[in-house]
Amino acid sequence: MFVYHFQPRSGVLKVVIGQGHVGVGLFFVLSGFLITLRYFPDRTRGEFRIGEYFLRRAARILPLYYTVFILSQYLAGGGLSFADRLPEWTLTQALFGESLHLFVIPTSWSLTVEECFYALAPLVFLAIAAAQRRAPRRPMPAAAAVLLGLTALLFAMGAAIWTVLDGRGPGFLRDPEKVALHTLFGRFWDFAVGSFGALLFASPASERWRRILGRPVPALIASCGAAALIVTAQWGMAEAGGLDGPRWAWAWSWDLLLPLAAVSLVISLTSAGNPAARLLSLSPFVYLGKVSYALYLVQLTPIGKGLFYRVLPRTDDLALLALYVGITAVSAILYELVEEPARRLILRAGGLERSAPRRAAPALGRLGAAAMLALSLAAQSATWAVASVSESLGPITLPEVRAAGVKARDSMILPTEALSSGPGGVLLVGLPRAWREGWGDDLHAPSRLRVFADGTPLPFFRREPAGRNEVAFFRRPRAAMLSVRAAASPAELVVVRESPLVSAKVQLSRLLSLPHEATAVAALFAAVLVLATIALGARSPSPRVMIASALASIVWWRALELDDRPWGPVLLAAECVALMLVAVRAASARRFVDRHAQSWLAQRVQAHGPAAAQK
Repeated sequence: MFVYHFQPRSGVLKVVIGQGHVGVGLFFVLSGFLITLRYFPDRTRGEFRIGEYFLRRAARILPLYYTVFILSQYLAGGGLSFADRLPEWTLTQALFGESLHLFVIPTSWSLTVEECFYALAPLVFLAIAAAQRRAPRRPMPAAAAVLLGLTALLFAMGAAIWTVLDGRGPGFLRDPEKVALHTLFGRFWDFAVGSFGALLFASPASERWRRILGRPVPALIASCGAAALIVTAQWGMAEAGGLDGPRWAWAWSWDLLLPLAAVSLVISLTSAGNPAARLLSLSPFVYLGKVSYALYLVQLTPIGKGLFYRVLPRTDDLALLALYVGITAVSAILYELVEEPARRLILRAGGLERSAPRRAAPALGRLGAAAMLALSLAAQSATWAVASVSESLGPITLPEVRAAGVKARDSMILPTEALSSGPGGVLLVGLPRAWREGWGDDLHAPSRLRVFADGTPLPFFRREPAGRNEVAFFRRPRAAMLSVRAAASPAELVVVRESPLVSAKVQLSRLLSLPHEATAVAALFAAVLVLATIALGARSPSPRVMIASALASIVWWRALELDDRPWGPVLLAAECVALMLVAVRAASARRFVDRHAQSWLAQRVQAHGPAAAQK
C-alpha cells in the first residue's frame, strides 16, 4: 500500500505497484480468515460471548484511529468540530462521506467496511452453524451456500440503494462505483472467501492437504502460484484501465479473482515448513506487521507524509526509502505509546486480560534508553533556549541568512516589475516547482521561507493571517504562488527557501555571538541530560517505551514548532515533571518490592533454614 500511494520513479514492477490498492483486498481476505478461525469454533461450541467479541474489536481499532484522527485534524488546522466531521467521528465515512480526498485520514474508508463486517460476522457464524447442522454430511457446501447467498444479497441491497437514490443520496451510497468498491455491499466477497478458507483450513476433511502443505517444496509452490494469480489479477485490472478509469466495472471483475488467490496464499503461509513463512516469521518482519495498522493510517496524514515532506528531496527513489523509514518510525511510536497500551488497558478493564509480569531488561539497555529519552528532553530545552535568545536579537536579517551559506537555487531576487498584483492588493510571486514539497503529483507549498522587501524581513505564514498588514503567506496548502502584502511596492523582493541546515546555522551563529547566553544554554542542556539520565537509569519503563517516548517528544516538538510557541516552556516543564514522577514511582516500587522480598526471605530462613546457595 505504501508504494501504491508513493510510487517510485523507476518503472520496475509497474503493474504490481500501479495496482497496489489490492493490498486492501488482501487485508479483507486475511481479516475474514482470522476472525472466522478465531471465533467460529466458539460459536459452534456455544462459548461465543458477544460482549467480549466487540470489546476486543473496539480495543484493536478505535484508540489508534481516534488518536491519529485528532492529531491530524489539529495539525491540518481544521479544528475538532464534531458536526463537520460526523461520518469520520462515527466511522461511517465509507457510507456517508463525500470523497476519499476530503477525509482527514484518506485510507480510513476501509475501517468502515471492516467495522461493518465485524458487526455482521456473528450473524454470519450463526447462519453457517445452522446450515451445517441441517446438512451434517456436507458441512463445507452448506457454508459455501450461506456465504455465496449473503454475498449476492448484500450486493443486491447495494444496487437497490443506489438505484433508489439515483445520484441524490448521501455520500458513497449514491454512486454505483463507490458502493461496489468502497462499501461492504460490494466488498463482502473478500471477507466471504477468507471466511470459507478458514473453515476449509480447519475442516477434518482437509487433513491430507495440510500434511502436503507441511512440506517445504509443495508449500513454496503453492505460495508462488497464489502470488502469480494475484499479479495476473493486477495485470487484468491495469489492462482495463484500473478501478479509477471509465471501465472500472471490467477492472472490478478482475478484482473478484483476487480473494481466491489471496486465501490460497494465506493458507500456504500457515505451513511452518514453508520457506517464505519462515522468512516472514523473523523478528523484523513480525514487528513490521505489528505496526502495519498505524502505518496504514498515518501515511497520508500530516503526522505521516506531512512531517517528512519538509525535509526530503524529491529527486530519486532513495528519498522514497527515507520517507518509508520515517513514517515507519512514527508508526512504531504510535504502536508502543498508544495502540498496544490502550488495547491492554481496555481489555484489563473488561476483565479479558491480566497484566503479565514484566521481564527486567538488561541494565545497559535500560541505561541507554534512559539516556536517549534524557537527550530528547535536553535537546528540547536547548532549542527553546536558543529560540528565546534569537528572538531577543530581533528578526533574522538577509545578511545573516546569506552568511549561513544559502545556495543560489534556494534564493530568488525579484525587481518590482517582475511582481504581479493579485486580489486584495497583494503581490503574487511564482515559486520554482523544485521548491515545492511532496512526492509525485502530491506537491505542497514550501513550509519555510524567508521574505525580505528592500532588505526588511517580512513575517511568513503558511496560511493567511488575520489583521496583518505587512506579511507573506500562502492562500492554500498546495498554492504555487506566494502572496505578499506590503505597505508599498518594494523595489526588490528577496525570497529564500530556508533548509533545516541553514536555519540551524543561523540560530547557532546568533547564539555564539552572545557568549554568556551560549554558556547558559550549554549548562541547561547538560543539567537536563544528566539529571534525567540519573532519574531514569535506576528503574523505569521498558527500554522500548523510553525510546518511543524519546522519538515521539522530538517529533512532536518539531512538528508543532513548539520552540517558537509561548506555551512551549510549559509543555517542556510538564514533560520534566512527568519524568520525575515516573522516577519517584519506580524508586518507591523498588523499595516496596525489596522490603517485601527481605521479609519473605527472613521468614523462609527461620522456617526452613538457609538454602544451599545461601550457605
